[in-house]
Amino acid sequence: MKKIYPLILLLSTTGSAISQSLSIQKLAWLEGKWQCKEKPTLYEEWKLSGSSLSGYGYHVENGNKTETEKLLITEINQRLVYRVTLFKPQKTIDFALKNSVNKWVFTNEKNDFPQVIIYQKISNKKCKVLLTMIEPQSSKMEEMTFVKVSSKSWKFE
Repeated sequence: MKKIYPLILLLSTTGSAISQSLSIQKLAWLEGKWQCKEKPTLYEEWKLSGSSLSGYGYHVENGNKTETEKLLITEINQRLVYRVTLFKPQKTIDFALKNSVNKWVFTNEKNDFPQVIIYQKISNKKCKVLLTMIEPQSSKMEEMTFVKVSSKSWKFE
């Protein structure tokens, strides 16, 4: 019996790493250029590369493009992490994946706002993004609907 336990431990940790790798593939639908319906000047672009999704957020106003954040979903310490690097103010914030059943829920309880970022696929060309707090009674919340305007991300070509 003693030899079975290490094998079970190995299989369970390997299974965890495999499920994390497969999880990033389940987010491949994000690849492309997305426009926010509520804020038509707001865009996100994503590119799947290996076991990571790289992206960036930006605004387009009067033909001028202003990048506001660099985005990355990748595996760090055997967990999927959503990393946001803001340009103003310059800072990087990591959100750990907590749930990926029908929604991708990333949390960081130490961040002021948001503490929770949720991506929910509605269809191949539509998703909802919710920025909120961990406390359910908090009124601080921002919900956005994004529509895919291109399957390619031009920044990464």
